[in-house]
Amino acid sequence: MKKTLLSIVAFLAIAGSAMAQGYYSITSTGTPSDYTSSSAQGSAIIPNNSNDVLSAAQTIPFTWNFYGQEVTSYKASDNGYITFDMAETVSQSTNMSIPDASAPKNAIFGFWDNLALKTVITNLNNVADVVNATTLGTAPNRRHVIQWFSVSSSISDTSYLYFAIVLKEAGGFDVIYNDANFSRPFTGTIGCQNADGTVATMVGGNSLSEFPNKLGSRDNSTDKVFSFTYGNQPANNVKLASVNLETFGVINQDITLTGSIVNLGADPLSAFKINYAVNGGDVYTMTIKNITPIVGSGNGTYSFTHNAPYQQSTGGVANFRVWITDPNDGVDGDLSDNEKTNSILIADRAIPRRTLGEVFTSSTCPPCNPGNAKINTVLKDRAGKFALLKYQYYFPGTGDPYFTFECLNRGEYYGGISGVPHMQLDGAWGDNPNYLTAEIFDKYQNKITAVDMTSALTMTGQKADIAITVTPSLDIPAGNYRLRVALVEKETTKNIKTNGETKFQFVMKKMLPDSGIVFNFTAKDVAQNINISYTFPGAYRLPTSAVVSTAQGTAYNGINLATEHSVEEFYDMAVVAFIQNEDTKEVYQSTWTMQDWALGMEDVKKAENTFEVYPNPTHSSFNINWNGSHLATFKVLDINGKVVMNSSAINSNESINCEQLSTGIYFVELNDAGRIQTKKLTIIK
Repeated sequence: MKKTLLSIVAFLAIAGSAMAQGYYSITSTGTPSDYTSSSAQGSAIIPNNSNDVLSAAQTIPFTWNFYGQEVTSYKASDNGYITFDMAETVSQSTNMSIPDASAPKNAIFGFWDNLALKTVITNLNNVADVVNATTLGTAPNRRHVIQWFSVSSSISDTSYLYFAIVLKEAGGFDVIYNDANFSRPFTGTIGCQNADGTVATMVGGNSLSEFPNKLGSRDNSTDKVFSFTYGNQPANNVKLASVNLETFGVINQDITLTGSIVNLGADPLSAFKINYAVNGGDVYTMTIKNITPIVGSGNGTYSFTHNAPYQQSTGGVANFRVWITDPNDGVDGDLSDNEKTNSILIADRAIPRRTLGEVFTSSTCPPCNPGNAKINTVLKDRAGKFALLKYQYYFPGTGDPYFTFECLNRGEYYGGISGVPHMQLDGAWGDNPNYLTAEIFDKYQNKITAVDMTSALTMTGQKADIAITVTPSLDIPAGNYRLRVALVEKETTKNIKTNGETKFQFVMKKMLPDSGIVFNFTAKDVAQNINISYTFPGAYRLPTSAVVSTAQGTAYNGINLATEHSVEEFYDMAVVAFIQNEDTKEVYQSTWTMQDWALGMEDVKKAENTFEVYPNPTHSSFNINWNGSHLATFKVLDINGKVVMNSSAINSNESINCEQLSTGIYFVELNDAGRIQTKKLTIIK
């Protein structure tokens, strides 16, 4: 009898434990590229100008369970949650801690608070709040996304929040936090609750949470994610979060593997092993022990540098397989996230890199003045090692007169520029240029590249003829690459505003085209020539402001690139070209037509004026004359950018025989100690 009672009690305890089973959450950063918060995805299920409403029932497009029970549809609230209770008709705006039977039941709370869908007037455009739904991916890994796009606080017209709930076909759900801006204390309920309000999981314990990514970025890499899984959290569960390799390496040089791990287990992590093998070869193991315990549930990370560097004696692709084992000298409770692969392209020689600096700045921005001065200080002794272009921006105040929407598009490409000044180095380092140091620049400039680029520019009135040559030093696999070309004015003065700057260098005037050119590399050591012509339309105009705010919204008053231009002096133009990986945003190489920052702008103009090619047109020979103080080299390129003549060294005044060249237009490119100057030459037989 006693044994039977004990068995019944044990059974009830186990059953009660199973019935009370809930979700645990793991935090992480970054979302897949097919998800975006920069625009509303899918179709509206709650329209703009809605408040305290539930959507119509929405069908989940795949089989999905919530608290162990299959659910097929949901309703969404403008107040930041969804419910699987199809009998519910009221949207609750007053949040609370959960579990609570008076809170929405059978519900997921993305950010439950008193919210509304308004139209927020910004400096550039009107953002219409909306709740949208869409399905991403393919079976069996589809994700159904419910997105609160720029939803506002009910009591503030200037607040905005971007977040989403994602139901995953593979099981569980994510809550994604992209960006938010608000001034008042602003807290919400984040978590989930079962059908009778007795079991819940709430981020922050039983306390309301601040929005997890306030003043974040709508770039996928900065999204904050809470992933909810049904069941019991393993004690040991370590995830290999990243495996980092440079894009290019060189034969017989060390390749260093770095990366990071995240502790997803319930227990703190103090020991584990990192293993790797290349192209199926030997295994290299690094044992990490007795470190400061790393907290769990995704809240603790550890960055590593493997203590066994790798070398390869032949060119080609080095494929790394990396995996983690022995967390806390035990067994990992989830092996699905313990391994990653990555690769590096090994060249037989390195090509000097010109690091690209893209600067977002404005003549109305006080910190932009010292920011540009800091850039000058760092780059002035690094002639030939960089290319530079600047996007004049539309804020603060009335913004820079030379702002165009092509500048904005480059800012949006990098996840949205919320403040100027801002600088990108090779599409990677992104920060205020006032923080730029020689060490930071050199870190990027010293990275190996296997891409060589040259460019030539000829201006004829308002017409630009551009010749670009790209030559890889190894076979680069096909990928998602774009060639981007910008015409810049080396110096402008008419856009002076309020920040104290009187001269502005390398101001972007036109992207050719705005979205770049889809690009694929040729085979190793095979040159690829790209020719682009562009004529600036209309006449010069100096806008009074970039953006004019109105009570109804905004009206753009800046340059219309289809009908007018803002070029002050066409003889003062340069071309900047670069190749960018669209998946990683890394710039592989850049080129421009002038590379000597050490000369002042006036000196550069004088030096260019003294570079002469004559007679022009010519028949059988021409002279090169310039004011260089030492030997230089030159090339002659045809209209397709192909080198048809060159020299190892010439004097500052020398006659060149060109009888072997046929009738046509050519470009004479002079390289004087790293400063490139180009003149057009016409040969008539």
